Amino acid sequence: MILSTGMGTIDEIQDAIDACHRVGNEQIILLKCCSQYPSLWEDMRLGNIPDMKERFKVPIGLSDHSTGSLGAVVGVTLGASVVEKHIKLDNVTSADSKFSMTADEFAQMVKDIRTTKVIAQGPDYSLTHGEQTSMIFRRSVFAVKDIEVGDIFTTDNLRIIRPGYGIKPKYLKDLIGKKCKCTIHYGDPISDEMKG
Repeated sequence: MILSTGMGTIDEIQDAIDACHRVGNEQIILLKCCSQYPSLWEDMRLGNIPDMKERFKVPIGLSDHSTGSLGAVVGVTLGASVVEKHIKLDNVTSADSKFSMTADEFAQMVKDIRTTKVIAQGPDYSLTHGEQTSMIFRRSVFAVKDIEVGDIFTTDNLRIIRPGYGIKPKYLKDLIGKKCKCTIHYGDPISDEMKG
């Protein structure tokens, strides 16, 4: 059962859900809907979508009467699992034509929504393959002078520069004042094993 909630209060929406439950129907989808034709951006209140999901414990979609595909894209980003959108036929005019899409516009909206689903994936804080290959462009600690065994690490012989082959910049302060335990040449990245 797909129920549009246009002009419905919270209590009325709950009444509709309860009516479905009373006859054993648990397969319910609510559509967030602004019953204005066309709907103005400021009146759409798509921020209700995640709240409706939590409040009513059913999948939420969007009955979208706004112009273009932006409302549908935002709705899907906020959790809408179904989108209803009016389309118009070529050379046919109706009361809905002003906010309806052509078949080509509808096809583009579908592509945009699918792309949105890919873009909005997460949470996932792991590095992407592309980011892993870009790690070289991070900064790290390098020797900017030749450093001999027993020499002290200083701000004169160490510098934070690219690429990211050495230890992280945040560890530079821990190195300063420590003795070097191996010979390091100008331009070598600094590793943990080099400090005494």
